Amino acid sequence: MEWNGRKIRPAGNVIKAKEFDFQDALKPLGEKRNNGFVWVPGGQFGSVQSPETSPQPTPSITPTISLTPTNTPTPTISLTPSITPTISLTPTNTQTPTISLTPSITPTRTPSTPTPTPSITPSSTPSASGTTEANTYLSAVVAAGGTGITSTVSAATRTLFTSLVSNGLYNKMKSFYPLLGGVSASCKFNAKNPVDTNAAFRLTFNGGWTFNSSGMFGNTVNTYARTYISGTTLNTRFSQHLSLYVTQSTNDGSCLEMGASNSGFPGTFTELFVDNIAFGGNYRGYNINSSGNGVDSTSHSAMTGYFVSSRESDTKSYLYKNGSLNYSSTTVTNGTTTTEIYVGARNDDGNPNGYSNRPLGFVSLGDGLTPSEITTLSTIINTWATSIGRNTY
Repeated sequence: MEWNGRKIRPAGNVIKAKEFDFQDALKPLGEKRNNGFVWVPGGQFGSVQSPETSPQPTPSITPTISLTPTNTPTPTISLTPSITPTISLTPTNTQTPTISLTPSITPTRTPSTPTPTPSITPSSTPSASGTTEANTYLSAVVAAGGTGITSTVSAATRTLFTSLVSNGLYNKMKSFYPLLGGVSASCKFNAKNPVDTNAAFRLTFNGGWTFNSSGMFGNTVNTYARTYISGTTLNTRFSQHLSLYVTQSTNDGSCLEMGASNSGFPGTFTELFVDNIAFGGNYRGYNINSSGNGVDSTSHSAMTGYFVSSRESDTKSYLYKNGSLNYSSTTVTNGTTTTEIYVGARNDDGNPNGYSNRPLGFVSLGDGLTPSEITTLSTIINTWATSIGRNTY
């Protein structure tokens, strides 16, 4: 037989076949011969220092070192760093800035700070009664083509309105005409209701009126303005007033600045005239639902200023100029003037007469006023006229 490349012949007794050991066959040759590298527990190789066998097998064993790389998946432990990113979820808890929303909610408490809106009420205080109405009137003047509505004129006019309201005089006016804007379309408005209708008591001008920054004036020939108000439109016959602001003196002596009469003489008159010499004297006069020409009249030379005639009761009537009493009377009423009151002339049963050329800067019609109310009203109108440069007398 051959063994290890040599022919041999067993000598002596025949060798009995040995049972095949698989475990032993799997052992490395070096271990069997005890002269190569030997596997040592712990995954390392040791030398058995056998001179016969060279360490060539080691290269084939180095691949087994690639097994430790498979253990290098310990870098998969570097996944735990990726878990620290999950700790970056706490940054999403740094979204607790969403709790900083509560600051923005505290702003919603600042609406409670708007309780300083009381500090806004100062600006509302001017708009306290009358400012809105004044703005409505001023807007109507401008929309109608009125000019000269400066900030000074606007501010003075708002003060006019608020003063009338705060002194209880606004509601005693059926109509009042500041005559602003310098054109007929703007001067016509009743400031209490600046609408272009008869029902709103806007003025309708007839004849050759002239309009400017001082107001309006007629021509002594054919000028008058309809008010659409009669004695029956006003309060009771025992409580009525008329007023005129005359800005300049003129020399015509037969003027009747405003009024109405029924049934001729001795009918019922509601009128106010500043200087009338047509009846034999240089005097101003008034009648409010009384009879007879020139009743309650007195003689004066000055014809400019603010004139108010008022009936407070059946037996009390007054004529004031610039807040001072000119004349008072106890003449009783004899009815109510049913004829429409004209401005710039008197309406005698539908026929205008006594055309005036007095420059007029303010006109009003309304309820009767007491002496105290007339004095207050006179101060308000004169202050307003001075503020807008209309007091040229």
